[in-house]
Amino acid sequence: MTELRRSDSGFAPVKGTKLYYEVAGNGHPLVLLHAGGLDSRMWDDQFSVFSEHFRVIRYDMRGFGKSLVGDIPFSFHQDLYDLLKYLYIERTHVLGLSRGATIAIDFTLAYPQMVDALILVASRAGCSRPSEAVQKIWAESDALAEKRMIDEVVEMELRFWVDGPKRTPHQVNPKVRERVKEMSAHNTNLQ
Repeated sequence: MTELRRSDSGFAPVKGTKLYYEVAGNGHPLVLLHAGGLDSRMWDDQFSVFSEHFRVIRYDMRGFGKSLVGDIPFSFHQDLYDLLKYLYIERTHVLGLSRGATIAIDFTLAYPQMVDALILVASRAGCSRPSEAVQKIWAESDALAEKRMIDEVVEMELRFWVDGPKRTPHQVNPKVRERVKEMSAHNTNLQ
C-alpha cells in the first residue's frame, strides 16, 4: 500500500467528468460505495468510525451528489478503477450498498487483483426480475423525471425506499426521511 495521497477531498478526473471524493484515516484502504438515489453522505457516521482503523475513501458516483454525469459512455466500475489509480491505491477492501454493491461486484470481477475483501449489502446479484408493481413505480418515477418534476420524483423515491410498502411517512424517523430527501434532491441525474 502506498501512503501518498493527493488531498483529503477533491475532484478526481475520470473518463468524461470528475468525481467528488473524500479520504480519511490511515491503514489499509476501504472504499465505500453508496446506494443509488443517494450520495457519499449516506456514509457520514461510518466514515468517521471506519477511519479510526482504515484509510477510508468515499465518493459521489457519476450523476450523484457533487459528481456530474458527463456526456460520453461510461461504466461505474471503471470510474472506481480510475479513482483508485488517481489516489495511487493498488489494493483495497470494497464495501457497497444496493447499487453500490452491484458496482462492487462488477469491479471485483473486472479487477480481482485490486480487491482484498468484498463486503456486499443488499446487492441485486441473484435477484429475480422486479415485480410488475415495482416496474410500474419505476416507470412512473422515470416519467416524472423526464418532465423535470423533481419534488415528485424525490417523494416517490422516499415512499418506495424509505417508507416501504406498509408504512406511512409519519411512521418513519423524520430525521432519516429528511436526510434521504436532501441527498436525493441534489443528485445531478435528476437536475
